[in-house]
Amino acid sequence: MKFNPGFRGRQRRHREAIDGMRNPNVKETLRWDTTAGDYRTDIYSGNYLESPREDNEQLSGVERVLLQQIQGVYKKKRDAGDTSPVIALDFGGMFSMSFMRLARSAELESLCQSGDIILAVSNVEYVPDVSKLRDDKEYVRLHRPDVDFVEENMSRLQFVKGEAQELGRATVQIPGTETTIALRGNVDVLHESSAITTMNKPETDIPRMGALMSDYGTMLTAGVKAFAEDSNWDVGFQNLAELDLSRVELDPSRSQNYRIHTKPGAPALQLG
Repeated sequence: MKFNPGFRGRQRRHREAIDGMRNPNVKETLRWDTTAGDYRTDIYSGNYLESPREDNEQLSGVERVLLQQIQGVYKKKRDAGDTSPVIALDFGGMFSMSFMRLARSAELESLCQSGDIILAVSNVEYVPDVSKLRDDKEYVRLHRPDVDFVEENMSRLQFVKGEAQELGRATVQIPGTETTIALRGNVDVLHESSAITTMNKPETDIPRMGALMSDYGTMLTAGVKAFAEDSNWDVGFQNLAELDLSRVELDPSRSQNYRIHTKPGAPALQLG
């Protein structure tokens, strides 16, 4: 694994930041960024849902790509006689309204209910509390229609606590059973938007995310502009090669919002 100069110091600052987040005595000054996790951008810039959604059922932008990959993995698994659930993870997704939207979509709703597909969301420490949606000041970034939507659909997702290195020990549960599945090596689709741009040590955290991926894995990471400004990110993405994750070559003539890496067994991407 490769490292850039100054890694040890950045690693120490990262641990201090995480400890600060988890210290109840400082949470009043370190506010949680309780974003909606409502992803409107697409893989390429210019494909952005500028106007309000017609309704909260409407899939747009990268949500359609996620749907395509989840469905593709499901088909590949079942065609191969693999009955294990498809696991999709929104890394650092906070509320992850987009995953809620996927979970209630006509294409996935019944499969999520049966446990054939599991949609999970990770946050370092924060887990949304439905009982506080309407009165806790931490939720001011949700508009009233979004509060209604989150309240109705939060139970469709599984929320997992942990930063990148801790998620390798985390599990999800097959609905209606006591069976748990480790995330490490079993995540088929991983989405991330802006969460990793705050990392101090991407050289190790990005491959730790990659270690979660299954043989069918597709890993989508947003924040391309931030990646270009710091060579630490390039080193982290280069380290994915050791995990058999290859970068998907996107159209160089178009401005890109995401980097995408896939395992050899991943479904083919169809990008507009």
